[in-house]
Amino acid sequence: MGGCCQSSLVVSCCIFYTYEHPHPYNAASLDFYRHNLFIYYTSDVIAIRALAFIPVAWMSLSYVTAATVSDYTAEMLLLAPFALLSFVPLPLIEPRYYLVALSLFLAFRPAMSTGATVVTLAYYLVGSAYILFGISRQAFFL
Repeated sequence: MGGCCQSSLVVSCCIFYTYEHPHPYNAASLDFYRHNLFIYYTSDVIAIRALAFIPVAWMSLSYVTAATVSDYTAEMLLLAPFALLSFVPLPLIEPRYYLVALSLFLAFRPAMSTGATVVTLAYYLVGSAYILFGISRQAFFL
């Protein structure tokens, strides 16, 4: 397990040093698209970039842990390179590019307790309602 932790931290460090937004549609001036502000702050403001490293490292370690305890270990480990290939070559950072990898991860994730499942479902319902409300009022767009 130590090798997996080291490799996930290496991946996190690579993301920290190479994360940027070269496409002109990912500019902070296009703040109507909310993900542009997130991209700007996490890549151009060094203090927030350093703070953003913590969830990136946490999620890469969580992915390795989930892959090792899942009933679909081989599939979870095979998902990683294909997930990277689905969005790394693209200069435009768009949330829809991550939906395929996220859906496959959710399909292969290890079973959670009923309480954790309910909390996760409630979180996603509230988040989705907020996003749909904001988009319907034309306050922002993802």
